[in-house]
Amino acid sequence: MASIVGVWITNLAVIAILAALVDMILPNGNMRKYTSFLFGLVILVMFLNPLFQLFRQSSNLESIIFKNTFDQARDSAAYYSSQAEGSYKQNMESFMRESLEKNLAAELTYKTGLNIHDTKIVFDKAYGEFDYSIIQQIDVYVSPLKQQAGIDQVQIDLKDESIKEYSVIDNEKVMEIREMVSDLYQIDSNLVFVY
Repeated sequence: MASIVGVWITNLAVIAILAALVDMILPNGNMRKYTSFLFGLVILVMFLNPLFQLFRQSSNLESIIFKNTFDQARDSAAYYSSQAEGSYKQNMESFMRESLEKNLAAELTYKTGLNIHDTKIVFDKAYGEFDYSIIQQIDVYVSPLKQQAGIDQVQIDLKDESIKEYSVIDNEKVMEIREMVSDLYQIDSNLVFVY
């Protein structure tokens, strides 16, 4: 009987030390709360187990608790892993899109000499995720060039009705930009819009 009590006390001490170590290792948050609760439940079951064995109510209560604890920990880990993976994937998609748009704007500015201040690339979706091999549309935003030295500033009277439309660039430059982007990404030039 003394050896059974000694084993029982040793098992309680080992579980309590394990619970303290896990509590120190885990950061503050939901996972720490769950593990503290589960270790508390295990220790409570271990305290009550001798009483259950006396009454022969349940001989495998510990194994059921340990199995349920393991299942819950596995499910929690899978959930947190999926959340982290989704956030990582979203950040990578955003980074790739922004990088492609900035590189396109810089290249067009360099090749055309125009002030390409922004580009927007719209990708197709396949199976709920962006498919970077299929481009739906590319928008290129051109802003007026800054005044260069030696050129007088031109004043435009907007009240003059003879001026119907003011364009920053001519149609030849628009076509040139559309063809450059079309050749660069191997897409139809009708999918490229210049504003």
